[in-house]
Formats: sequence, structure tokens, C-alpha cells
Amino acid sequence: MSKEEAEKFVKEVLSEKEKQAKELEDKIDERVKENLKKSGVAMKSDITALEKKIEKLEKTISLTPEAVEELAQEMIKKIQERKTGQRT
Repeated sequence: MSKEEAEKFVKEVLSEKEKQAKELEDKIDERVKENLKKSGVAMKSDITALEKKIEKLEKTISLTPEAVEELAQEMIKKIQERKTGQRT
């Protein structure tokens, strides 16, 4: 075998090795994704999608000044009840 043939052979072997390593990595990634999906673990893409939905909902919800005042009064009342409850 000549030097050129040996170099070509080595390149082919390395190329095939890289191809097989990539295929194995892809199979492992796919199996991990499948197992995570089956286990109910949220993926980053799931969380991102939920964050976008939340942002959209936040934009569509608008409280009137009266509703904000009512919520504030309820919060003040609860805080006062806690303080009173802690003192007794």
C-alpha cells in the first residue's frame, strides 16, 4: 500500500467513524427526548411556549382603576389581619 493509499484509507476510516458517532449521538438524543416526554418533564421549548402564552394573556388582561383599588384594599385588609393575628 502506497503512502497516498494509506492516507486515503485513514481519511475514509475517520470519516466513517465521525458519521457513526453522529448517528449514535442523534439516536441517543432522540431516546432521551422520548423518555423525558414520557416522564412528563417539561422541555425548554414547552416552557418557552408557556411563557409566550402568559405574556399574551398579560397583555389582554387590563384592570380598571376600580378593580386595582379593590385588590389593593383586599391586600391591605389581609396584611392588617395578619398583624392583628400575630399580636394576639
